[in-house]
Amino acid sequence: MVLGGVGVWGLSSWKTQAKLGKQQAVAEEGLTLAYRVLDAIEVIQKPSMWQEELDLVERRPDESDEHYFARAFYAVVELRSAQYTELVAQLAAMHFRVQALLGEQPSQALKDVMDGYDKVLKNARSAGRAVERIRKLELALETEQDSRKKMMLGLASARLKTLEEFFWPDSDYQDVLETDEYHPVRDPDVAGIRRNVEGQLQQFARLGD
Repeated sequence: MVLGGVGVWGLSSWKTQAKLGKQQAVAEEGLTLAYRVLDAIEVIQKPSMWQEELDLVERRPDESDEHYFARAFYAVVELRSAQYTELVAQLAAMHFRVQALLGEQPSQALKDVMDGYDKVLKNARSAGRAVERIRKLELALETEQDSRKKMMLGLASARLKTLEEFFWPDSDYQDVLETDEYHPVRDPDVAGIRRNVEGQLQQFARLGD
């Protein structure tokens, strides 16, 4: 009976250690992916653009310099994001593994990372559409003064201003383009998301230490 009890205890201990090992491995992998996606967020919304990136943004025939450069940044954000598609997909898959092994709060921390990434892309697309809408309305108003179109232009301009503040809070557009020393507290709050992920996952990543 004693020997049997020792055997059961040993099996139980082994199962516990195996579970802790799985939790640690998943937590470490989740943290690594989260860090990489958070770094990607900062890369894709970096205000300055390389000429090589601008060259990939097709210029429309009737597009002014002002409209082109306003639209180009948001197009570049999307172009930059293409290299991270697989990485974000890996984090999405990891999110479900974390939910199964570590629970709701750690998985929500990873979801916050994905939501932050998605928010950057969504706002870039919305801003690009707003720039294009403004361009078309301004062209239309050059030949026909229409009160409804003026109202629509005002709404589109207000929408674009809100989106610009997402990418460049408390800063002038040209000032941002002319400096590499621009590091505002921006939305999404990458530092805050990073702290939350670390708080939720590091406790599991250290289980085997």
